[in-house]
Amino acid sequence: MDIYNGRVGSADVTQQIHDYNPHTATNGLFWTIPVPTDSVEVHLGAGQASFRLTTQVFDDHDLKSSLGVTPFPAGFPQVADVSFEVEWSGILERANIRNEAMNFEGDFLHTGYDHPMVGDRSGFGLPVHV
Repeated sequence: MDIYNGRVGSADVTQQIHDYNPHTATNGLFWTIPVPTDSVEVHLGAGQASFRLTTQVFDDHDLKSSLGVTPFPAGFPQVADVSFEVEWSGILERANIRNEAMNFEGDFLHTGYDHPMVGDRSGFGLPVHV
């Protein structure tokens, strides 16, 4: 989750003030963490699913610091708690996709979603509704 000063929709990296992520694993995998199976619930026939997770990550302040392009600003990185709740429901479209050349086939549902998030670290908390 990235947070910027300035107008909504402006992804000006010079205005970034928070960059929440779990850092890079020793094997090089970055911004990815294991998710407990009880964090996900799926009702495929009804076109409904949910994902809920609260975990600790780091607030690196900005993308460049997070990627190691520039040094961390003073006081960063900081440990932060983030919570995600995503709800998918309301089937908008069904599709069967088949690609014989890639040996791939699947039935897919396009649904609506709701995605509130919360980021919190000592002295700073921010609920975000995306």
